Amino acid sequence: MKSLYRFVQVIIVALIVIIGTFPNNDWSFSVGIDPPLKWVFNYLWASGPATGKDIIFPHGPLAFFMYPLADTVLMVTVVTILLKILLVFCIDNLLDRQAAYRWLLTFSFSYMICVFAAFIYLALATIIVLYLNYFIHKRYVFKITAFLLTAFIAFVKSYPGIISLVIFLSFTGFYFFREMNFRRTILDMLSILCLILVFWLALYGTLSGIVTYYYGIFQLAMNNSGASSFYPDNNWWALSVFLLVIFLLPFIKPTGRSLFFGALLALSLFAVWKHAMAREDVFHYGGLIIYIAIVMMLFMLFEPRHGFRNITAGTLAIFLLVINSENTVAYRPRQDQLVRVNNFVDFVTGFTTLQAESRKASEKKISRKILPAAMRDSIGDSTVDIYPWDYSIIPANGLHWQPRVVIQSYAAYTPWLDKKNADHFNSANSPRFIIWDLDKRPDFPAEKPFLSIDGRYLLNDEPQTLVQMMRNYAFCSSGNGFLLVKKRNTRLKATTVSVASSQVTWGQWDPVPKCDPGLLRVKVRIEKSWLQMVKSFLYKDEEFTITLKFSDGLTDHFKFIPDNAANGIWISPLIGNPSGKKEVAGIKFECSRPGIMKKKLSLEWERTIFSKGTEDAVSDFFNGM
Repeated sequence: MKSLYRFVQVIIVALIVIIGTFPNNDWSFSVGIDPPLKWVFNYLWASGPATGKDIIFPHGPLAFFMYPLADTVLMVTVVTILLKILLVFCIDNLLDRQAAYRWLLTFSFSYMICVFAAFIYLALATIIVLYLNYFIHKRYVFKITAFLLTAFIAFVKSYPGIISLVIFLSFTGFYFFREMNFRRTILDMLSILCLILVFWLALYGTLSGIVTYYYGIFQLAMNNSGASSFYPDNNWWALSVFLLVIFLLPFIKPTGRSLFFGALLALSLFAVWKHAMAREDVFHYGGLIIYIAIVMMLFMLFEPRHGFRNITAGTLAIFLLVINSENTVAYRPRQDQLVRVNNFVDFVTGFTTLQAESRKASEKKISRKILPAAMRDSIGDSTVDIYPWDYSIIPANGLHWQPRVVIQSYAAYTPWLDKKNADHFNSANSPRFIIWDLDKRPDFPAEKPFLSIDGRYLLNDEPQTLVQMMRNYAFCSSGNGFLLVKKRNTRLKATTVSVASSQVTWGQWDPVPKCDPGLLRVKVRIEKSWLQMVKSFLYKDEEFTITLKFSDGLTDHFKFIPDNAANGIWISPLIGNPSGKKEVAGIKFECSRPGIMKKKLSLEWERTIFSKGTEDAVSDFFNGM
């Protein structure tokens, strides 16, 4: 009877949490960089996951769980509700059965997590609390459920997938070194592997491509720091104390529980720290705050001893992070709605109406991406891709999308990823047309249509891909901020020859060599010191920039990614040159901390000659821009 009473009590708590933390009912999408991703992953799911099987991107094939639209929101809502119920039951199981006000603790901690945690953090919190329950109760159902959620979240987005796999490895490592049970460790690893394979088979019906996909995720993860970093000033006093508190707390007067907790989550805390501090904008840094808050709350529940100390330390850690948050890029205070009962009521009573309103809202938001009629007629029913990233153009015009491997230019930030896109545009699977969006974002300066994210030059995002695009495509038409290129009947031959080589130091001007017409690029080899590699591992890479000096003395500068710079930085003809048609006379390289870098950079100047003999292939592609 007591068990039934307890079950009913927990169900009531779960229902209150579900209703009170119900998400907003906005299932629309817009234009730009990130907003169209809502459409992309909902479209890929609706058209059959096999459509996007070869895509390598930080978001996985189940990313629509993060971005539900009108057609997928019901399924996403059901899964989210099940996650919240599971979280409530697991938190309740952490508590001493004789604890006073047990239901209140279950409600308070579950509600706080669910009201602040988006889908991926809700899943991570549930995975952690499942492992904690296994440690206490030794029931395999907790462990297997955690494995299942780990395999699932790995297909939603690479970031929570990596974090959940790090937690899994920490879990198996703890029990291996504690019990030296080789058989169980191997079974656990085979279990997680089999679950990942089952999800892949369920999505695609074949194991083909899984190795390439996960190697691509590895490429994205290992090079994220150098490719996506911002460099705001930080309050290092606050951050240093935060790091000491968060990593030492479980090991001060350790108990069996605190040691397990520290071993389980230390590596994941480091991984979340790295991910947040690399980008260090308000969104990624906010994710760090949420994860730390989840971890601290679960530690208070899991290790009831030294309760005052744990509460004080956890509160201090979060407070110190919040102090530094004002230094993050695009900072704005969080405005969380703590009680969302109205969202639940509207969902239940007006679901069909909300669906229709969301569809209309999306159509209105993307209407600015409608192509000129003549351009749309030229495309017809042919396959098309969008460059560099705004896929709202596809639904706005009812086009037949043929996706490339890395679907946004800025994410192909390693030579291996770049080569995947280059091979795609050089293959039979390439689209008939490419729409180049010159009006990429409302906040981009109109006079710099070739500006990429973070102050990078767009034509340096994918050096190998750009050459293959120009070999295979030529200008078709333009208008309303769009450039349409069409696949050539005959692919151009491209021959690259070395023009000159040199070594320079940071901040030293290097003259641009005189050479015959063609595409002139400079390959840059940057060697890192041991000190810089340690700093990059613990925190993030340096900021690298190239400054161009034109023949009239004016200058312009861009950030660049060292990995892709090894395949060539675009110098001439400089498309979208802010100084008009003036030539680039000299260049220099700078970085945020040259003192910890090796002093010399190796440069190799290369000229790419297309089969037409001059720079005509560039003009044929960009229409003389």
